[in-house]
Amino acid sequence: MASLRAVGTPLRVGVVGLGKMGRYHLQVLRDLPECRLVGVADPSPAAREAADAGQAPVVRCRDHWELLDAARPDVVFVHVPVVAVYAVAADLLRAGVPVFVEKPAGLFAWQTQHLAALAATAGVRSMVGVNRRYYASLLAGHQAIEAAGGAHSVTVEAHEDPALVRAAGSFPAEVIDRWVVANGVHALDLLRFFGGSTCHVSAVQHHVVSPTLDPGATCAAALVGLANGGVGRLLVDTCAPGGHRFEVRGHGVTLTSDPGFLSAQWRCRPGLGARIPADGTVFGPDAYDQRYKPGLWRQDQAFLRSVQHGQPAPFPASDLADAAVTMGLIEQVCGYDDTEPPRDAAPPG
Repeated sequence: MASLRAVGTPLRVGVVGLGKMGRYHLQVLRDLPECRLVGVADPSPAAREAADAGQAPVVRCRDHWELLDAARPDVVFVHVPVVAVYAVAADLLRAGVPVFVEKPAGLFAWQTQHLAALAATAGVRSMVGVNRRYYASLLAGHQAIEAAGGAHSVTVEAHEDPALVRAAGSFPAEVIDRWVVANGVHALDLLRFFGGSTCHVSAVQHHVVSPTLDPGATCAAALVGLANGGVGRLLVDTCAPGGHRFEVRGHGVTLTSDPGFLSAQWRCRPGLGARIPADGTVFGPDAYDQRYKPGLWRQDQAFLRSVQHGQPAPFPASDLADAAVTMGLIEQVCGYDDTEPPRDAAPPG
């Protein structure tokens, strides 16, 4: 069981997985006042030694079990490969350790649901890393939409090209086969960020059959009823070069993403009042999003503060239970198999 810390004192933090995202988070965790970095873990000796922990004396471990024993962290950030996330996070949650899990929290909604149940049973906090929610541009855009009365429609395009990913040879087949979960979640998650809770989904899929295309290429579209009465539209094609975008419309206002989501364009009718940003406003990155990988400072800080104070992280945080809803939505839109395997065939959890 992780040690209890006085509210407001720095937490002992461990990081498991020192690939690209793990290194990005290390840059933030070195500087956050809520954090005392005490250990890192990775099966690669070179990755362990190359991990830059700043001035912090850290133990360098082979895996999460060694990290728990040697560093005794209060919380652990999990940045292992997607196929390992479920098992590693489940072990940590059973040990009673709050976890931050880089997206996606498993490849299947049932895995994320199991992790959420483990967190609830252990009574520990969790967060899933959908850092676009914490971009300064999107937070400002969300605030402006809410000031106008909320979203009436949210349109998200999350087109991916798994064939290019497959050709690169950097990911296993099971990840590429669910690439919209592994990567498209960043865009599809924004439907719920802007539109709130969903109440029903109507989806269609066209499974492309062609000797020149990647097997399993799909064109999918869904109309999603939002609990506030609005409409969500989700578009996912995996048969051609990809790209992500969104457009949110409220009463007399429109918010449209720029490439990469680091900025967004605001348009509005005249005469809507001083509470609404001026027509033509561009919401862009702030100093944190320019210094660190965008969104990570606010996201990591929100998670650490939630553990310090024993309270759920406020909006726009996504914990494991919330992430399971998004995972289920993606499976509905894309027509992915959501059948949980027999217990003796499933990973621990």
